[in-house]
Amino acid sequence: MADEAKDPLIGQTLGAYLLTEPLGHGGMATVYKAHEAALDRYVAVKVLPQSLASSEDFIQRFRREAKAIAQLNHPNIVPIYSYGEERNIIYIAMQLVEGGTLKHEDGQVFAAANALKLLAPIARALDYAHQRCIIHRDIKPSNILLSREDWPMLADFGLARTAEASQHLTASGVSMGTPKYMSPEQGKGMSVDHRADIYSLGIVLYELVTGEAPFHADTPMGTIVKHITEPLPIPRQVNPDIPEGVESIILKAAAKDPADRYQSAGEMAEAMESALNALTYLVTSAANSRPVVLPAPVAQAQVSEVEKSRERARLENPFTFGNPIKEPSRFFGRKTEIRQIVNRLLSSAHESTSIIGERRIGKTSLLYHLSHPEVSARLGLTPDKFCLVYTDFQGLTDITPTRFWQRVLKKMSRSVCDDSLKPSIDKLSERSEFDLFDLEDLFQGTQDKGLTVVLMMDEFEYVTQNPNFKGDFFGGLRALAIHHGVALLPATRRELVDLCHSDEIKGSPFFNIFANVVLHPFPLKDAASLVDGYLSSLEEPFPPEEKEFILRLGGGQPFFLQIAGHYLVDGKSQGLRARPLFERVVADFDQQADPHFSYLWSHCTESEKITLLGVLALNREKGKKGASHTERLQKMNPRSHLDMVSLGKRGLVIETEGKFALFSPSLERWVLREIMTAPGEEETPASVEAWLKSGGRDKVENAKGVLPKFKKKYWAVVSSILKEVSFEIIGATVFELLIKSLV
Repeated sequence: MADEAKDPLIGQTLGAYLLTEPLGHGGMATVYKAHEAALDRYVAVKVLPQSLASSEDFIQRFRREAKAIAQLNHPNIVPIYSYGEERNIIYIAMQLVEGGTLKHEDGQVFAAANALKLLAPIARALDYAHQRCIIHRDIKPSNILLSREDWPMLADFGLARTAEASQHLTASGVSMGTPKYMSPEQGKGMSVDHRADIYSLGIVLYELVTGEAPFHADTPMGTIVKHITEPLPIPRQVNPDIPEGVESIILKAAAKDPADRYQSAGEMAEAMESALNALTYLVTSAANSRPVVLPAPVAQAQVSEVEKSRERARLENPFTFGNPIKEPSRFFGRKTEIRQIVNRLLSSAHESTSIIGERRIGKTSLLYHLSHPEVSARLGLTPDKFCLVYTDFQGLTDITPTRFWQRVLKKMSRSVCDDSLKPSIDKLSERSEFDLFDLEDLFQGTQDKGLTVVLMMDEFEYVTQNPNFKGDFFGGLRALAIHHGVALLPATRRELVDLCHSDEIKGSPFFNIFANVVLHPFPLKDAASLVDGYLSSLEEPFPPEEKEFILRLGGGQPFFLQIAGHYLVDGKSQGLRARPLFERVVADFDQQADPHFSYLWSHCTESEKITLLGVLALNREKGKKGASHTERLQKMNPRSHLDMVSLGKRGLVIETEGKFALFSPSLERWVLREIMTAPGEEETPASVEAWLKSGGRDKVENAKGVLPKFKKKYWAVVSSILKEVSFEIIGATVFELLIKSLV
């Protein structure tokens, strides 16, 4: 109470928020608990140092950063409600997370499974932010908040960068951040990218599972120097009970060279999720759902026989969704697409094919499958005639043509079966710059040996959208494909011509050499084959309603089918059946799928969002007959026929007997939550009236009683639909509809 009495801000109001008590203090800000009277809720208000408020440069940067960060909508990122400046005080209001932070005392060790369960969602949150060009720059345990249910949420996006940009550098010349977790390049004061966050997250994981930070010194600068110059202590030498898979994740994430780290936080998240699935023991506490913070040997000894039995069942779970499919026996579907690709490769011209598909549709799994020696030989792509070179460009935002060829040629040297070709490949790969004539000579040599080199280029949009790659690069690649025995298999989320950084590149004849193969969601037959194939490895029978449940949640998308199947098998291993089982699966599925739905929605145009909501509205109407879905969608949005082509290719919408639907009930639920206001946060009738008058929207005048139920930013979208249908979607939730139809 004495501290509160000394704090002059306690009892003061900033904007709509009455500060009631301090929650914590750090170098960048002081955090208060505050009450927002209008909505009768408590929030957290972060107050920045007044020294920063005197800098006009800082204020301008702060406003831009706050606006950008406020747009982040991810379940593992603390949402910002508002921000402002008052009485020379800069503040940010955000969700109040009352479970504390991940910060813990030195010497405390998290069981590996618990550490992964907490940090894998944080990696997903970082991946979401990085895709929107937002870097955190200060990943540390105290910036990872925990709800009372131990839901991890990442806080303080952008504050370090805003302060650093305003003050340029600290007095020591080092970028702002926290020395214990700071990447080498950040410690050197160099320009950093998203991989600095990956390094810091790797250090946090190291600290959780070993009980100590890897580097210690008497001064902050001394710690920074050790991050730069000293090798990372081997985690298992500190704690031998750390699983090897977890150690591998730490060593890769915390590599000194950013090029040696995971190239995206999503890739790191997949590795963590895969390691979690593979752990032998999962430590839980029956009395408390918080992470078990015990030395690993002691915690392991306390695992009950029941928990061991459940974990053995988890180990047998055939459904995995963390990593692409590598084993041919686990690969299902895509027979038509494979036939199209292989037929072009086996043609006399060894033609190139562009593989197109939405994120998580299975592009990487398809490339892995084609490059597997047994599969490629069975398809006629024998190693004496075809050298299949797989290269992943995901996250390589700073790649150049030189690094492109260095990377490709090193992969090619490992893949080629003719040892006589390796010296020339290795010699050329060591070049610091590449001449097209040298590349033509190399590939002409492989062609003279009767060998076609197939460059399988995953996430190729990181090349086409990179301004480092000019027209001469693509012209040279085209020349190799036409004249020198090279076939190209790029995989991208859109057509190549739509993923170019300039009109000049878009007009290049390079794109004319490809035939497009679009990966659509699985038809029902292939989706059922995948589910039946995986379930056949289990001893316990699965009734038809459980298989149908997986198929309906996954909706033909292999990634989402894997998630649904994984959690259904996991729930049954814990003894759940019928409705309790389905409820658990839906809850777990939503947690995993929500960030992906957010990504899919954010990559829709405004017109596509109108069409998606129109499809959702039509499917929630009951008993109305008459015009077809196509005709009614056309009335809502004249561009709907074009949108349906794009949405169908991306797998967001499915068609059955002339009627359209979103591919999963879970996506329907997400969309409803995205567009609708929370109870108590509705706009006023006066606000609706003003909006209607301002835009001449008299045609939706009769809908003004409904609009407050939707977020204001979606009123224009929703009003297009309200002209055609009564969008009464406040009744039974999609979750209830799904459960009722299956139980």
